[in-house]
Amino acid sequence: MQLHPKKLILFASLATSFFISCHKKDHISGDPVPAPDPIFTGPLVKTLLDQAGTSTYTYDTKNRVINIHTDYDNSSKDYTYTDTSVILKRYNRDGLFQGALVYRLNAKKLAISMSDTAGLGFDTYTYNDANQLTRTQTDRVIGGQIYSFD
Repeated sequence: MQLHPKKLILFASLATSFFISCHKKDHISGDPVPAPDPIFTGPLVKTLLDQAGTSTYTYDTKNRVINIHTDYDNSSKDYTYTDTSVILKRYNRDGLFQGALVYRLNAKKLAISMSDTAGLGFDTYTYNDANQLTRTQTDRVIGGQIYSFD
């Protein structure tokens, strides 16, 4: 089965936002760090079937993802949007809250920071005039110590 290019773009955009540890790849390519605020004019992915199982996507009236439910582990991710932030809340198979990520957005709706609500990490993103990511600063708390990575 071959994915339609718009569906593939949506999937790649969402996957990038979920796997924040992979944001270094964006740093290498120079692409802006995508905030999980995809707005498309074409058809939206309702379900995605891959080797792991089925993921179901729900959208708001502005075509922004508000929930992703995965059947293989029965987990879900909820998104809440404001003018200046996107909040991603994760829930396990029992519906128990597992933590949240808060993305702060600039006026161009690019993510300028990401923080873990558990206080275990904070990332900042810097862009050039062409909206290309030029620097990622990652701070993690490990054993009570703060470690910074570029």
